[in-house]
Amino acid sequence: MLNQRTMSEAAAQKLSNGVVLGILAAHEGLHHAFGTRKLVDVKNLAQILDQQGALVVSVHQVHGDGVLVLDRPAGNGAAVQKKSAQGYDALVTDQPGVILAIRTADCLPVLIFDPHQRIIAAVHAGWRGAIQGIVPKTLECMIDRFSCRTQAVIVGIGPSIQSCCYEVGETVLTPLAARYPYWQEVIRESGKGKAMLDLQTLILRQLLELGVSAGQVEIAEACTACNPAHFLSYRRDGGQTGSMWSGIVMETV
Repeated sequence: MLNQRTMSEAAAQKLSNGVVLGILAAHEGLHHAFGTRKLVDVKNLAQILDQQGALVVSVHQVHGDGVLVLDRPAGNGAAVQKKSAQGYDALVTDQPGVILAIRTADCLPVLIFDPHQRIIAAVHAGWRGAIQGIVPKTLECMIDRFSCRTQAVIVGIGPSIQSCCYEVGETVLTPLAARYPYWQEVIRESGKGKAMLDLQTLILRQLLELGVSAGQVEIAEACTACNPAHFLSYRRDGGQTGSMWSGIVMETV
């Protein structure tokens, strides 16, 4: 695991191929990677996943709770392609050979896999999407459309800004408190009307409420704001930054 504030040399050397979490890597035929400074191009993502012939599908992210479902063949792939849709922050598919790609630069990249139904999902979760429940809504979509079971899915949450660096104000705290009775468990007060927000724990609590166990979730202990050598950070860099790509794909049988 990557340490929140400092990273070992061994961990840093692995970042050329993105961050990989063991809970997802353990499954044969599934490939994934969470973005780093070296993974800022969607075509690089296909190469790193060793899926150069795959179709890469992304969305125009809007910090909302829309989920795009791909339940039919989206195309073949002699070359890397990219298809983009408007107004979504999550993608779900049962199609092998399709890379679901999302971009982040502090927000949470969340990858989900049901090894029994062979369904994958990729979610972009900033504070707005997290409060709106984008991750549980994605899981509910997987359940409704593909008969997934909460006891079967595994969830990986990649490098993102963590509570050590994520101070928020009333704009975030007011809707958070209005929607979640346990909201004080995911913040640490830092001043009048301000607090350090732990989005990772908020997402975990949402998943637990749906019946996903803590053992089915792995969270990368890497804060994007704390590690400028390895990650882009919108907050740290004052909005003057690009995006890192994360993705997940099932091999074509």
